[in-house]
Amino acid sequence: MSRKLPGVLSLATLLTSSFTWGVDIVATVRHTSEHTTNTARTANNDIEEWIHRPGIDLGITHEGANLELNADYNFERRFYEKDLFDDENVTTGAAVLLWHALPQRLDFVVRNTRTESTQRARDVQTQNNRQEVTNTEAGSTLRLQPRSGDELQFEYLFTDLRAEETNTDSQRHTGTARYILRMSAARGITFESSFTDIDFDDPFAPDIESWRHSVTYRQTGANLQLSLTGGYNRFDRDLDRDTVDGGMFNVDLGWQRGASRLSLSGGQQLRDNSSRLTGATGFGEFIREDTDLNEAFTETLGRLTWSQSFGRTNLGLSVFASKEDYEDVARDSERVGVSLTLSRQLNRRTTMEARFAATNRKFDDQMQAFDEYNGSLRLTRELGRALNVSLGVVYEERNGDGDAGTDFREWIYSIRIAYTVLGAR
Repeated sequence: MSRKLPGVLSLATLLTSSFTWGVDIVATVRHTSEHTTNTARTANNDIEEWIHRPGIDLGITHEGANLELNADYNFERRFYEKDLFDDENVTTGAAVLLWHALPQRLDFVVRNTRTESTQRARDVQTQNNRQEVTNTEAGSTLRLQPRSGDELQFEYLFTDLRAEETNTDSQRHTGTARYILRMSAARGITFESSFTDIDFDDPFAPDIESWRHSVTYRQTGANLQLSLTGGYNRFDRDLDRDTVDGGMFNVDLGWQRGASRLSLSGGQQLRDNSSRLTGATGFGEFIREDTDLNEAFTETLGRLTWSQSFGRTNLGLSVFASKEDYEDVARDSERVGVSLTLSRQLNRRTTMEARFAATNRKFDDQMQAFDEYNGSLRLTRELGRALNVSLGVVYEERNGDGDAGTDFREWIYSIRIAYTVLGAR
């Protein structure tokens, strides 16, 4: 963390000096102390310990006529009381910098995402099975208007994907052409074709030339938002690997009426890394994906979510499923589950948030299946405009068939103190 933090602070200083009139910076220092009942997440001989996690949260936003910036990063040092795991630095977050060089005509963009995930999804989530995955993109988009209301776009994007521990780094060059046909103010159709050249650092991982062609229908209304995509995917691989191809689709449906909202999302496409690696996590959550190999697989996802507000209370219920079907390696997996979230403003200074999730995962190639249960509860009390204290508890349990070494139960009790030193609300 000592190497990463000065660079970010220097960036903040530069932005402040260059765009003092339009940059909002929020910096929060915090300290979290956790007591875990099973730090190694084993079935027997549980080891209890304290984990101390001082850190800094840094957010930077700028909205100008030609330049937009949104960055939010978390820097953390983890100190383990026992000698089972080494102390470690962890940095997660995301940033987007968008420059409208020629408004409505030419844009440049830089994106960065840092995510902490497991290396192998079927193994328990401990330090030995975690790593940070960094995704950095830079590119440009040229926009033309062949006729009133329509738009023709040509886009180039360079992507650099880095894994902290495993040899799964890659560089990607993507060229895309799309035509947006606007049928009305609320409806439109997008025709898109893209080509991606993927070069893996690992000489034993087959490089990929990927083609994707799709058609998307979009409709927006007062209560309904709909996006339907259908198309074709193709992976041409070297090292004498077979070509992989097939249909792809994506569905996004949102319906809202008053304080109720129902959303449905899902899709299927060829991938070489999980789409969940760019997602965010909440208190008590963690991303569990395979990040230790470069292989082609078909990813199928689906999620149905209902949310409702009752005054100061927000309730959410989700049902989800996913499947990863690998072409050449024994890593196929299936996941189905349900999650319930609840948040409430108890009073002007106190909030409560709770979550429970139950998931069943199957790894048929390894003859392994297990049920996972994850629950969390956190109370946050504001002691002033810039200071707050949180008390939390997390419970995790895994019961499996096959390898009994993946079964465990764990309670985590935590206290967190956070002070906003810059940009206090």
